[in-house]
Amino acid sequence: MNPLFEKFFSVGNIKVGPTILSPFNVDGDILGSIQIYSTNKDFFLEKKVTGVVIRELNNNITEELYSALKYLSIDKVQFDYFINQLYIFEWESAPNPKPNLDRFKNRVYIYEKFGF
Repeated sequence: MNPLFEKFFSVGNIKVGPTILSPFNVDGDILGSIQIYSTNKDFFLEKKVTGVVIRELNNNITEELYSALKYLSIDKVQFDYFINQLYIFEWESAPNPKPNLDRFKNRVYIYEKFGF
């Protein structure tokens, strides 16, 4: 994704589903999650692990991770694109039943306009 990101963080477990329905549908239903771990050079994450909640319309990250991305000059849209590609790759090989990605994919492919 980005050499700076890889210097401080590594991607851990990618969990596909189950779909968790969002009662207010603000960011869409929850489709899964991806763990982010600190490398030995990381000084951003206090607990040395955080996660990204994969949602249909907008991924959720902690304020701590968001601050780290800003400090490293990594755009959240670029980060989301990378994370979403990892999630789609894992989703393709996951056993059924798995979440419906119709709304998610419509959002993900918007990033191609930005050249990511």
